[in-house]
Order: sequence, then structure tokens, then C-alpha cells
Amino acid sequence: MQGFIDSVICDDEKLIIVLSHNIAKFEFDHGKEQFLARARVYYKDHARDFEALNFIPKKIEAKVVFKGNDRFKFDPLLAPTQLNPPKKLATRDFENRAKDPLIYSLFENIRKTIK
Repeated sequence: MQGFIDSVICDDEKLIIVLSHNIAKFEFDHGKEQFLARARVYYKDHARDFEALNFIPKKIEAKVVFKGNDRFKFDPLLAPTQLNPPKKLATRDFENRAKDPLIYSLFENIRKTIK
């Protein structure tokens, strides 16, 4: 998860961890209690440093921010694909082989629409 941490924002009593991918946020949310336990131990060890900064986090959150085309970097299937040019255009010159009168009339309506 450390590879996906983009930045950290300190607002009042809230610590926001900015991640670069949804999977990292899912992992953070899934193991949040373990993360908070380790953060509490770290805070106890470095309490004087935090007091000097005048920052005591009461709430820790995570959010995902994508930059440009980064969202396609990890999941290339999300990238937009170019449309293939049509191989053959529809024309009104087709043979209507339908035997049923209802279907025959539907194909004739299609022919009128193409005109």
C-alpha cells in the first residue's frame, strides 16, 4: 500500500491520506484497525514531536485522487478505445426475403428509414 500513497493532508484534527488507486483505499479500509493501532504506537513514541507541530490527529481518513491517465495505468480495460471504421454502409438496396407479412412490412420500414 505504501507505493500508492500520493500525499498526506493535515487539516485541524483530521489526517487525510491521499492514495492513487482504489485498491489501496480498499486495503486501507479493510485493515484500518491495524493501521490505527500502529499509528497509536508511533504517536506515543513521538508525542513531543507532534506537540511541537501543534497537530494531534483525532480522525484518520483515506481518499483516492487520480492524476491524468493514471487510472488507466493499473486497469487498461478502463481506457477508452477508438471505434473501428465501418466496413460496409447500410443501403436501401437489399432483398426482402421475409415470408411473414408483418416481418416483410418491418423490413420495408427499415428500407424507408435508410432512404
